[in-house]
Amino acid sequence: MPSLYTDAPVPPILSERILFTISSLLRSRYEMEMPPWWEETTPVLTQLVDLGIKVSKYPSAFEVWRKHKAVAECVPQIDLIFSTINAQLLRSARDVTASRCGSGLLALFLGLVDGWLRACEEHVQAESSRYSVDASEFRRIYQQLDAITRLHVGGVRNNFNDLIRFFDMLQQIEG
Repeated sequence: MPSLYTDAPVPPILSERILFTISSLLRSRYEMEMPPWWEETTPVLTQLVDLGIKVSKYPSAFEVWRKHKAVAECVPQIDLIFSTINAQLLRSARDVTASRCGSGLLALFLGLVDGWLRACEEHVQAESSRYSVDASEFRRIYQQLDAITRLHVGGVRNNFNDLIRFFDMLQQIEG
């Protein structure tokens, strides 16, 4: 839980670990190769996650902190599942199982990350007099994600809604 004093709490999980988990889950779905859109998406997602971590450090952001902690608690469980798959299954079953689990766990993890980021956005909007720069930064980043979707999905306007839908739309172009 964040401190009530002005010192910022240590985030329960860093942006690098969040992005590493997403990329690992994508790799398992795409059989170790990253989709072509991942490279241009990564810097924008990094900005978004870094902004979320910044908001999580605000002393008044209790709900944000709780959701950020839930994201952190999910990562070791995902690691444990893949460790079990890699250690216990035969190669023929391992690849199929890792791919299917990767798809499901990607949706779960993106849902948790999206819930945390939405809580961050709601927090800065509720306290817009204190955090107006952060609120406009969320809008700017969402516009960038929308532009990436339009670029890859033939000009279709996404009006960025959530991370799961964003990844679903980009993965549909892969087949």
